[in-house]
Amino acid sequence: VFDMADIDAAELEHIIGFAGQRPHCLDLHPRDSAIVLHGIGHVVVLADQTDPHKQDLLRGHDNEVACVTFSASGRILASGQIQSAHRDGEQIVVWEYDSRKPIYRLTGVEGSVIALKFSEDDRFLAALGEGSKNGNDMVIWDMQNGSIAQYIKFKNVASSLCWGNTVVADSSRRIKTPKYSLFTFHAVQVQAHFLEYDIRTMHYALKSDLVRFPSAGLTRGYNDCCLSPSKTELVAGTSVGELMVFSAENLVYRAALPISTNGLLSVCTAGEYVFIGAGDGKVKKLQGSDQYWTIVGEAQCNGRVTSLSTRADGEEVIAGTDTGRMYSVRCSDLELRLLQECNVAPIKAVAFGARSDVFATASSDGSVRVVDLSDYSVLAFARGPCGATAVTFDGDETLLTGWEDGAVR
Repeated sequence: VFDMADIDAAELEHIIGFAGQRPHCLDLHPRDSAIVLHGIGHVVVLADQTDPHKQDLLRGHDNEVACVTFSASGRILASGQIQSAHRDGEQIVVWEYDSRKPIYRLTGVEGSVIALKFSEDDRFLAALGEGSKNGNDMVIWDMQNGSIAQYIKFKNVASSLCWGNTVVADSSRRIKTPKYSLFTFHAVQVQAHFLEYDIRTMHYALKSDLVRFPSAGLTRGYNDCCLSPSKTELVAGTSVGELMVFSAENLVYRAALPISTNGLLSVCTAGEYVFIGAGDGKVKKLQGSDQYWTIVGEAQCNGRVTSLSTRADGEEVIAGTDTGRMYSVRCSDLELRLLQECNVAPIKAVAFGARSDVFATASSDGSVRVVDLSDYSVLAFARGPCGATAVTFDGDETLLTGWEDGAVR
């Protein structure tokens, strides 16, 4: 009879996978081009792309990690989760990069976290909560002490946010203080928020304004946004496949450019170019400004491109798709390189054969994979007509699989 107290607990050594179904689910370190940040399940993963075995796992969430982001310096990072079923608050964890330890556990947003962004000087972290039909909220935390600097409740749900340029609030003052700009994107409007230190009250105050649209108005669903390469414009991807362009300086709408089908899901910049990830699986490279933009090239990925992030050296863009694939896209010629792929549906069976470094998986979506543990690459892939329920090796090069339709293949 086994005494369970004498059995040591198994330690999680490595995670194979990438949860790409949600936006903002990966980010790259702004200083170390080899480090990729992403979430899978309840775990935040820091993976070194130069060594497949080098991986740090950060545990601090009790539900699925929904979005992740690095600060501009790379000293800190943040992760937000789906709303917890067991506790209120603490939806966001801020981590120190060097120590891999949590600094703050933040509360304040309602529901799941849908967007996270640091200001360019690492001073503030802004987040959007999923909210409800009555609107959602935005919270800004001060990273010097983890306190809430500002809280806004929106009547119209905001789906995306990005920080604008930081300028000197008043150059005539002896003590120079920064003035931050932050933009939130709503279905019927875009709001500009300005965070400035008020000497009278000795704290940061927030003032908001509306970006001006044509008199007829435009109703759009915004998926992602960022500053243009010139830092004078905002570019945003919409659910109808348009790239929306706004003047960040004059707070006015400039253009709506049809770019792709099935929505523009992700946006980033590299050098003088804007890269967009589309729902049809394409990564497109654009150049231009104001109302004049040109598609320079495109690359085709497998799955909807839900996340884009630029490497520190600016030579490549990493694309994540909802099929669990992560690609490296070379900025100069858009050459694709598959970094990793994994199951995205529930795994029903796992089996090893004669070799201890190769195993097979069978999933409910009908996919069967053979994985090499030496580098975590997929050696073979097949998809059946229905869900797979069982798998086993028959020798070194043959698999026997069981299926929901009763067949053995």
